[in-house]
Amino acid sequence: MTTTSRLGIIVLCLFMLISCDVKDDKSNNDLQVGKCFVTDVDGIGNMCFRIIGDSDVEVYKKSPFDNSQDAIDGYKCIKYYGEIVIPETVKYASRVFTVKKIGDYAFFCSDVTSIIIPKTVVSIGESAFQACGKLKKITIPESVVSIGQYAFTGGTSIVSVDLPKNLGDIGEFAFKYCDNLLSITIPSSMDSLKEGVFHGCINLNSLIIKEGVKYIGDSAFEECTSLTHITVPKSVISIGEDAFARCSMLTYVDILNPELNICFKDIFNDCDKLVQDSVKFR
Repeated sequence: MTTTSRLGIIVLCLFMLISCDVKDDKSNNDLQVGKCFVTDVDGIGNMCFRIIGDSDVEVYKKSPFDNSQDAIDGYKCIKYYGEIVIPETVKYASRVFTVKKIGDYAFFCSDVTSIIIPKTVVSIGESAFQACGKLKKITIPESVVSIGQYAFTGGTSIVSVDLPKNLGDIGEFAFKYCDNLLSITIPSSMDSLKEGVFHGCINLNSLIIKEGVKYIGDSAFEECTSLTHITVPKSVISIGEDAFARCSMLTYVDILNPELNICFKDIFNDCDKLVQDSVKFR
């Protein structure tokens, strides 16, 4: 056997060891961190989970960019649609696991219309609900402290989202192109709003940024064409480039930090109805 062949076999073995490839043997000895299983959830049907701790799991879906063969029994039969109530706990192989996370791509491009997330969940992963065009209602519990990038991107039917009061982080472009989102309140627990987080929310007409937020990132509210006025709290010390660019209905901005140094053209580019005199510092 050539050295190249040996190396290939070693790489393949390593891949198999770290891959999520649980078969339905329901062996407790095989249920280690990183392993996946499919089980029936009341009202939903089959749902896939991945073990992320001694007794914790995340709702799991293979990345749409991963072309490897499915190796989890029942995985290919999973289809999510309609109203989804995610359970706090799931039972498998005589063990009870707590649902702690909505994993990356968990409901990517599915036909769900509403989601209720249990109070056991602390994070929502990257692209977890991306391209869920029928999703209208989301219930996010106060336990959630982070929302991943692109988590709700393209949620064109979402009308409102109540962000948890203890939320610490929202990833880039998390709510980009949520066309029908009408209002949002940014909690004081947020230190910063990252790039493009609400970019293209064209029907957003009510924006409240609570005292405590320090940074508003590049393009955070770009093309939010229904915004007419903004109040920037005193805690904000930096606003990124194009943060409110192309907000074509914006007519008034009230900045509560008189020491905030901004460049009007960089931040409010192509805001046709906004003149520099309408940006008030106090």
